[in-house]
Amino acid sequence: MSIFDGGRLTAEEASGLKPVDDELVGLKLLTFEQAEPLLRPSMARRIDSAIGALAEDGPRYLEFGRSQASH
Repeated sequence: MSIFDGGRLTAEEASGLKPVDDELVGLKLLTFEQAEPLLRPSMARRIDSAIGALAEDGPRYLEFGRSQASH
């Protein structure tokens, strides 16, 4: 699984988003803190690490949302 920085949306861009897959009934934009309780722990770790990588301006390689150094 890869996570890429797609930039930031303006409020106008965000309000125009619509699901295009028939399996989806809607979408919701959340902060990480709002989304974390809804995510599997490994996904929460991946997203948290991706947010950290943005602050450090560099990629990270993880396995199951954990850095190789933490094994």
